[in-house]
Amino acid sequence: MNHQHSLPLPERAPKLDALIDAAERAVVERDLRVQGDIRGLRERLRTSVAKRAGIGLAVAAGGLVVGRMLWRRRRRPVGAVAATNPPPARHAASSALWAHLLPLAWPLLPVGVRSRMSPRTAAMVIGLALPMFARLSTAKPTTTVQSAPRVDLPLFAGHWFEIARLPPGAESRCVADVTATYALAADGLRIRHCCRLADGTIEAIDGAAHPVEGGNGAKLRISMAPPLLRGLPWAWHDWWILRVDEGYTSALIGTPDRRHLWLLSRAPTLGVARMQAHLDHARQQGYDTSRLLHTPQT
Repeated sequence: MNHQHSLPLPERAPKLDALIDAAERAVVERDLRVQGDIRGLRERLRTSVAKRAGIGLAVAAGGLVVGRMLWRRRRRPVGAVAATNPPPARHAASSALWAHLLPLAWPLLPVGVRSRMSPRTAAMVIGLALPMFARLSTAKPTTTVQSAPRVDLPLFAGHWFEIARLPPGAESRCVADVTATYALAADGLRIRHCCRLADGTIEAIDGAAHPVEGGNGAKLRISMAPPLLRGLPWAWHDWWILRVDEGYTSALIGTPDRRHLWLLSRAPTLGVARMQAHLDHARQQGYDTSRLLHTPQT
């Protein structure tokens, strides 16, 4: 056998070790590239998800704002009572304040949030949410609602026409001819509430009202729930007579949380002067009379 071209073992060992080292380095470099590609893919995936979530949140916030505007516009009939007091300027001032604070808010956000949402997306979300933040940041009245000093329930009892209201959910289906009849009972008043629905039918609901101790007939707890449910605490709500004229021919009723308000009259119509006196009293108590709805009486 011819061994002329073969290398001695001591000369082959260094070359073999170099080949093994090069192969190991290639494997390590490939693993590092794969790991880098995986990290990059994860980062792009998180960024994409964050952007989509930010866009979805922005669209949802914008939809809520627009939907609320359309809902309020739809609920306000043509005959709605015009606002005699201008809306408070606090909403505009609050929105301007948020707009100035917006550039300062971004560096204060957690790093995790900033890494998952771009400043443009965050600005879009916060910008669409400004009306809601402005509404929440508006200062509420610090004074409490005051009921009428005293109400004679026997004189208050009888038939009343609803002239206007801040619409509670229970009356959302009523479009016209809203009336209330109060009858004296051993524990307070019995109530029959009637109104005309959009399809022309008349709906009647019976309820009850109990005077609150120390309220001098002006503070009552009212329930329009079925009799079987009136034993539950949530079935009863505060219902205060805020103002009634001397002849008990017109009255102003509201809830102490200022969410609901009713203007009643013994006749289907109410004179402008007496209506204005009641509305002025409601505004002084902190009620938003700009949302007051006029009730058609046929």
